[in-house]
This record gives sequence, C-alpha cells and structure tokens, in this order.
Amino acid sequence: MDNHSKQPSSYGSNQTNSSSLKPKSINDSKVADSSKPEQSDIFSRIAAGEVKQAKLVDHPSHNVVVTSEKNLPLHGHLIVKGHCRYSPAFEMIRDQVRMESENSHSKASAMKTTDNHQVSLKPSETDSGKSKSRACRSKSCSKKSAQSNNEQQLVHHMEKSVSSLKNSMSFGFRNEKVCFEKIGCIYRNGPMKHLRTAPRNFTSRFFSYTEEDPIEGKEIFADDETSFSTIDSDRKLVIISHGFGSSIQAESMQRIKNSLLYYGIDRIGTVIMVDWKIGAASPDYLKACASTEVAGRQIAYLLERLRIANYTRPENVYLIGYSLGAHVSGFAGKYTQSEYGWKIGRITGLDSAAPLFEGYSGTYLTRTDADFVDAIHTSAGYRFLLGDLGFITPYAHVDFYPNNGTNQPMCYKTSTSTFPISTWCNHGASVLYYEASLVEKNRCQFYAYRCDSWNNFLSGHCYYDDGVTMGFDADQFAITHSFNESHIRFLVTNKVEPYCL
Repeated sequence: MDNHSKQPSSYGSNQTNSSSLKPKSINDSKVADSSKPEQSDIFSRIAAGEVKQAKLVDHPSHNVVVTSEKNLPLHGHLIVKGHCRYSPAFEMIRDQVRMESENSHSKASAMKTTDNHQVSLKPSETDSGKSKSRACRSKSCSKKSAQSNNEQQLVHHMEKSVSSLKNSMSFGFRNEKVCFEKIGCIYRNGPMKHLRTAPRNFTSRFFSYTEEDPIEGKEIFADDETSFSTIDSDRKLVIISHGFGSSIQAESMQRIKNSLLYYGIDRIGTVIMVDWKIGAASPDYLKACASTEVAGRQIAYLLERLRIANYTRPENVYLIGYSLGAHVSGFAGKYTQSEYGWKIGRITGLDSAAPLFEGYSGTYLTRTDADFVDAIHTSAGYRFLLGDLGFITPYAHVDFYPNNGTNQPMCYKTSTSTFPISTWCNHGASVLYYEASLVEKNRCQFYAYRCDSWNNFLSGHCYYDDGVTMGFDADQFAITHSFNESHIRFLVTNKVEPYCL
C-alpha cells in the first residue's frame, strides 16, 4: 500500500455496472466441485412444471434451489410455479438438510472458531493428544456444542427474517425518515427501502490499536481531537468492520487486526476496529441490514474529522469489512463522497453478505465506493441453509473466487462430502485466507489467474501472467491494470494451513 498513494484519483471512473457482470463459472456450474450432482435437473423440472407446491422434489444433493423474482435473489426459497415462496416442499427439504447437517456436526473433527464460524484446527494442534480428541472433556465439548448452536441460530435468524419480509406487507419503518446526530437522516424510500424496517438507534464505538498497543487499544471519539493522539498520520489507517451477531471481540476480527499490526506494520500505522454490535445484533437480521448504512455513515464522519485534523489522507484510508461489515464499509465510502467530497483509498470485502443485498442497487459494496475495491468470495451460491451466504456477482475492481468462490476445502471432511463441517465455515474462510496472505507471505502466496470460466481454469486453459495475488497485497493490481472492466480471478487453495499453494 506504499504504492497506493501514487495511484490516480480517477479509479472507478467509466466503469460498467458490476451487478450486470457475472462470472461464467458461477452461471455455468452452481456447485464448484464437478464431481457433485448437477443442479440442472431440478431447473429442468421447474421449467417443465413438474415442481408442485406440496411435492418434495427428490434431487440428488438436496440442494434447495434458490431463484429470483424480478431478478432479485431471494435466498432460501424454493421456486413454485414461477413464484418464490415457502412451501411444504421447501420445508420438508429444509428439515432434511438440517437433520443431515446436524449429524455431520456430531461427527466433525476438532475445530476452532472464526467469529461464530468453525474451521479446522492447525495440524500441530490436532496431532497432539489424539486420546484427548477421541474422548473430549465435558467442558470442551460443551463449548463446541454452544458454538455450533450459536452459528445454527444465526442462520435460522437470517432465514426467519428473509421469510418474514417475503410473507409480510407491513412496514416497520413508520415515519418518513429517521434522523441521527452528525450523520443526517435515513429515509424510508432510500436504498434500503426493500427491508421495510427502520435502522436501530445506536452509536458505533471506535478503538484504535498500534504496534506499541496491539491488545488493549484506546477508544477514540470523532468530536474529541485529543483522542486522536495515538493515530499514525504518516502511514495507512485501517478500519475493520464486523458482521451480523458479532463484535470486535470475535476471533475473526482479532485475527485480522493482529496480522495487520504484526506482519503489515511496514505499511500500516494504525488499526481502528468498529464496534457496531448494537446495530448488528441478532436475531433481527432485517434491522442489522438496515443499520449498515448508519454504521457506515458514522465511520465516514470519523474519517472526515481525522482528515480535517490532518491525522489521515484519503489515499491512506483502508477499510476492511467482513460479511455485513463489507456493506458498512461500502456505505462509508458512499458517504465520504456524497457529503464530504473525497474518496477512500481502498476497501476490501471479505465474503460480503448476499441475503437482502445482492441484486438491490445502492445497498452493497461496489467498485465506485473507493479508489480500489477488492473482494474475496468464499460462500457464493444458492444453498442458503448450507451456508451459502456470500455474493455470486462480482462487484469490485478485482474479484477473487478461490475454489470457484464456494466449497472451501477446509470445510469438508472429504472431497466428496455434501455438507460442510460447519454452516458458517465457507463464509469464515475469507478471513482465514486474508490472514494467511499476511502471516504466510514468506512461505507461499495466493496467486490468482484470469480466466473466463472455472471449468477452463481447471482444464489448464488459463495462465498466471501478471503477478496478482489475493489478500493484503491485492492493491498491487491497481498499478498495472485498467478498471474499465470487471477482473475475475480464480485460484485453488489447500485444505490445511497455510492454505496457499
């Protein structure tokens, strides 16, 4: 990112709409692993009118098909005679998926958490004390069970919120607007109008961390310039935003912060973590979605105060958002431009949350929100109940699709497994890859290949030719590439750390 300050401020100009661009691989193959059953059969049966409202459609992998109404993706719905809605058929498939998934969880090997998401432990941790892993102690088992229940609950809350929105015509947004101090008003007919609910009334908190103070941190306040004293004005300022039902204490957020401060310190001066947990709180996913705009504007206001006080420059600002946090970062980028007249240097989206965002223009992180936007897709797909929570559509200057953007190797017991070891594992893999791009940089890198489809990439028809890597150093891409088109990159990752090959 030292080179980032040399980039022209015109990044993102003369660009096509990212929502209209879709990787052929995602369109051609809904499931990345070609050895798994194709879903084309269910689509043909839908087209032939064979899918009846009360009939369980028996297709091989029980992947609940999700389609769209008016081209708006509705995650978790079975199509019935051209309409997206819940049906007895859908509920039967859903219950079967849940039961099989729960059985899968009970047999899974030792795991560690990323946020509320579980992923495989390091080999060194699993290899030692095999007798302990076979007969885990009650306290450890209880903790794992609680973590599994928590992530299942988050998926349930998201599913329930999406369902309630589809089946209800009532408006929770009763006034024309909701106004907040310093950041203006959120209007009922604004970009989030499809949610039909008002955002929560909350104030995000900001905690700064440096190489000298990487653990405790210091709370900073936008209207108190004396609290800015720990911010390094000469190097990059990174701002990290968490996702739904999470907080800055989540392991995923701590991993990103720690890896930046330890391995990226030659380029990073200060890391600020955004605690918007009140806005992101479960169980109401609709409220959390609506609150992303509030949190984003509050970040923008802080950045403007820092800029005015000469504690940062636009080109030195780097936002990282995971899941819903990606859209928080996007709204921050939108607001700095519309209200303050300047553009953020870089935003990285780590598996941006798709439900109720993908397909809704103006709501999600996009390439126009910063001089350079990069995205890592790890849970793209239509199997909402199996943890497909991320964007399929490319939206950044460069979009990375490791393993075709789905079915991450560390999330499955074997290469032929249908169900992930954890519902949120694929979603959380984006954090692990980003962390590894810093921590494991001297061992290997995530080299990414430009290709027109995943199948062509697997067939060896595409070649690595320009030094682009996924993760922390992706901004080097901006030095040698134009942004007049969407750049889609594929790569394969390893099942175990360091993940890069």
